Amino acid sequence: MVTRLTALQQELMNALVDSGLSRETLIEALQELEPRQPVKTEETQGAAVSLLPNDGSKGEALPALANGHHPDKLSGDESSEDGDYDTPAILKELVNLSPEEAAQQRAIVDQLLQ
Repeated sequence: MVTRLTALQQELMNALVDSGLSRETLIEALQELEPRQPVKTEETQGAAVSLLPNDGSKGEALPALANGHHPDKLSGDESSEDGDYDTPAILKELVNLSPEEAAQQRAIVDQLLQ
């Protein structure tokens, strides 16, 4: 099955290549990964997705998160009680930056990734 990468996935791949990782090494690493498929679990009632290996064996347990959040409620799953999506504060701050400041922040992040 051929699927297109999301914008975030494309950005991640570009950052890996820009960091000095060769395309060939990246392709080899991706081929070594075990194929996984997202599987909804009954206990989460469709709120979260569990990644299980395709071979039917038991998937690895999610580690406790350092920020105190439960793994079932990951970033992007946050919402207010009335069901509306609440934009995280970090995204609100980025929108308020001038293009120059945003470019500077982007450069800092790129530098940290290297």
